[in-house]
Amino acid sequence: MQAAARWQSRALFVSSTFEDMHAERDHLQQFVFPELEERLRAHRTHLACIDLRWGVETMSLADREAKEATVLKVCLAEIDRCRPYFIVLLGERYGWVPPVARVEAATKEAGLAREGSPCSVTELEVEYGALRTKQPVRPLFYFRRPLAYDRMSEQDIARYSDKTRGPQDFQRLEALKARIRDRYPDRVRRYSVDWDSNKNRPTGLAEFGHRQKLDRVWMPYQTISRVAKAFPVTHFGSIICEGDFSNSRCLLTNTLPRPHVKCVWGPHIKVVCSD
Repeated sequence: MQAAARWQSRALFVSSTFEDMHAERDHLQQFVFPELEERLRAHRTHLACIDLRWGVETMSLADREAKEATVLKVCLAEIDRCRPYFIVLLGERYGWVPPVARVEAATKEAGLAREGSPCSVTELEVEYGALRTKQPVRPLFYFRRPLAYDRMSEQDIARYSDKTRGPQDFQRLEALKARIRDRYPDRVRRYSVDWDSNKNRPTGLAEFGHRQKLDRVWMPYQTISRVAKAFPVTHFGSIICEGDFSNSRCLLTNTLPRPHVKCVWGPHIKVVCSD
């Protein structure tokens, strides 16, 4: 006998600097994520997209140190909640660099040893979410090619690039991108945008939001859904799903309900109901 399928929730964390990535984040919220939500609803799954650009609630905290500590803790906690789904957008801005002591305190509490050198919140998110984690992760990285700076004012260039106003930060950003490419060479995509001189913001995001990008976000959810369809089966001890999930082992390990379902790993996996 097959029980009614239950609704489940999936959360997706988007990491980037804020001021220079509003156009991309808006495009994700307005076009990409609504279609992903629609696809997931067909599999009885709710999608929660975590976008912290509007800030973290710190009104009740009186001093700056407490506010900064809260922001860092919330960022890391949200990444944990969204594992293994993690999207990173990088342009030419390194981002806000909190005091080293604040970063060390937040990472120590989260179980990530980090001492000494300063780093931006964006680099910290990437380290915690993808580069130095032992948890299952399915990251996607999108690197924006340089904008048409010859058509931009000096003020706008400063908003979108650290290359001239903050060369040290720009070098840190390039080093971060290199680490990402070394660790995840097949999960990095570059894209180009145009510049709207009237609106003073990037435009022409078709390449960034191309359906291929949506499908790359959709694939891990689709894999989980294929297995999830079998969860309600109650024939204990029987094989309820079998297939080639070799590329999604970490996802399944992190997502399958326990103790009622177990996996037998091999060239194919077998998902088995147990009592």
